[in-house]
Parts: sequence; structure tokens; C-alpha cells
Amino acid sequence: MRYFLNTAAAKPVVAGGFTFEFELVGLRGGSWLGILAVDEPAASVLASTHPPNTDEISAEQYEFQKKKSSATQPRSPSWQRPTQAEPALTVAERAGSRTSLADSRPVDHNSTANITPVTLLTTPNAPPVEPLLAQPNIKRRGFFS
Repeated sequence: MRYFLNTAAAKPVVAGGFTFEFELVGLRGGSWLGILAVDEPAASVLASTHPPNTDEISAEQYEFQKKKSSATQPRSPSWQRPTQAEPALTVAERAGSRTSLADSRPVDHNSTANITPVTLLTTPNAPPVEPLLAQPNIKRRGFFS
């Protein structure tokens, strides 16, 4: 049995046709720290390919990280392994237009039929006074003058 430590373990490591998922043991510098115990055929592949952020460690270091992780690793039943989120695609609709996917009629965006009127209100109140802006304009000299 050989032991490995990965400092960016949020994503699985692919090396030599194998996929290695590290056990997350805590956060360090904004990245997940992960450990892995691997049997010999796959361990040789992982050690020989030298994937980024992955180092071989001793059994003592592995046990130390495992013990240390009991206090820092999320243990809630709803916790899931962090994944790389795909960017969300949002489609904005025009205000006042309600279209469904079943409605296959083309929409004329130049038409004024779907325009919702907007009213602008004014107030007699004066804007708040900004103390720094109310000061007279003072010409400042340079740092060494």
C-alpha cells in the first residue's frame, strides 16, 4: 500500500488511464487537501506519471492527515463532494411579455403592443449633503513640495 497527498483534490486526478479520487481532509489556501491509499498496480502508475499537486507520503503522514481531518472535514449527510460548476445560462425576457416554449409564433420585438408604461416620480426633497463635496476646492501640493 502506498500513500499520496494532493493539494488540489476537489477534482479527480486522471493518470495513466486510471481515475484517482482523493479523500478530502481540509482546506488549505483555498484548495482542498486530499489523501489517498492505493494498492500497488495503480500506485506505480500514479507515482510514475507525477500529476500536478500530488506527492507520495509516508504511512505516518497519511495517518496524521486522516486524524487531523476528523475535525475539519464536512460530515453532514447532505454534504456533497465539490464539483466544478458549469456556468448557468440565463435568458432574460422582455418586461411584460409572457411566452412559453409551446408558443411557436415569432415575436416582433419592434412592436409596441407588449410595452408596459412606466411613471417617473419626482420629489421636492433636496439630496443629502456630502461633507467632503461641500468643502471648497483646495489645490493640493505634491508629496515632496
